[in-house]
Parts: sequence; structure tokens; C-alpha cells
Amino acid sequence: MSKAHHSIIIGEEKAIYGHPKKITIVFIEDDPAIRNLFKRFLEIDGDFEIIPASNAEEGLELARQYQPSGILLDLLLPGMDGAMAIEIIKSDSRLTNIPTIVLTSQRGANVDCDEFVVKPVTPHELRSRLQAFFAARYG
Repeated sequence: MSKAHHSIIIGEEKAIYGHPKKITIVFIEDDPAIRNLFKRFLEIDGDFEIIPASNAEEGLELARQYQPSGILLDLLLPGMDGAMAIEIIKSDSRLTNIPTIVLTSQRGANVDCDEFVVKPVTPHELRSRLQAFFAARYG
């Protein structure tokens, strides 16, 4: 599989690199407390930029707009669930190369994602898992 190029911000300029210095993630999570906690914690050291979305429809639009390094999403979402969102991601030519990381309390869920993280997970554990995932993918 070829490495996708990602846009990153350096000062006021955009540059294209095969390996992004800052990992941009669209985070689709309907619980605002979890969404805000993980966003703040993941962005604290500057390695990640989190683009939050409260539902799958919003998250897919943001992913099309920003072309992030990855999409982190819950499976249990209002309206369109995470499994359906992943099906759309895999079939949409604008999204299919973006890796999906599922963050859910549903143990044993059968979805076509690139990484699976089971809740409960601490922000520190999630950051470590994401760092290892993206290091392996772009390393």
C-alpha cells in the first residue's frame, strides 16, 4: 500500500510530506465529555491535531475537507453508526486511503478498520496506541 501525502501547517505555509510531523485526526465521538477530554490530552504535546465531530455525517464531511492522517471513531453513534461510516469511508475514493481507528466499548465488534481500541481506555493509553499505530504506518 502506498503512503498517502498529508498536508501539514508550518507557520503560515502548507507543505506536503510523505510523513506528517503533526498527525491530524478526525475524532467522531458523540459524548462531548470524552471528545473534549481526548482532544485536549492528545493535542497537549503537539504531535496530534484533533478535529472533533459529534456524529458520523459531520465527521465524514470534515474528513473530506481536511484529508486527515486518520479517522478515530466510536461505533455507537446517533443516526449513522460507526460501522456504516467505515463502509462509506472504504467505498469513497476521497476517503478510502485514510486509516480508521475504532474506539468503542463494543467488544468483539466485526468491522473493517485498521486499528481497534476497546473502551475504557485512558487518554495516556490512547495516545500511546495512536503514536505506535502512526509510527508503524508512516515510519
